[in-house]
Amino acid sequence: MKEKEIREGLNRLLSERENPDKVEGVLNRLIGEQGTPVENKSIPDRLWVLRERIKDLRSEAENLSSLLEYHSGSRLSRVIDLLNQAEDLTEEAGLLTTGQISKFQISESVYDNSWEVWDGSVGVGIRFKKWDGKPQKSKILTIQTAHCKTNPDREFVNRCVQDLISFAREKFPREFGTEVH
Repeated sequence: MKEKEIREGLNRLLSERENPDKVEGVLNRLIGEQGTPVENKSIPDRLWVLRERIKDLRSEAENLSSLLEYHSGSRLSRVIDLLNQAEDLTEEAGLLTTGQISKFQISESVYDNSWEVWDGSVGVGIRFKKWDGKPQKSKILTIQTAHCKTNPDREFVNRCVQDLISFAREKFPREFGTEVH
């Protein structure tokens, strides 16, 4: 690590001393970057470093936004919103790589009495009726975002749908008539 980077890191550490989370982050970056090049770190570690860089960019953009006039500040507000979104998505990707959250999202349908299971990374989901206490054969509706519909690899999308169905059968055995008695 270069002397300039160490000095910048220490200055950042001193400026963040009131916030323990930020202090820990700065220290980890200072210590972590000394021995292992970023490209040799694990994927979750690399995603964490990326998320921290995005947070720093957002903080800088917020500082600039308060200094600019209205016509420029509003454009920078959009940049801040996008950086917030990038930070959230990067954090979610990191959690996915460590198995801390599921790849699939489950929600109740806003259209009727049914469940939706989505693979947001692909833009494909399925919808099926909630169990009403009666034996039923679940009719499965496939849902795709506009972006997913333009995906030329239909075989990949079909595999994703099959993965969603397998996941849903595990989570909702009554809805699929596979409940073990």
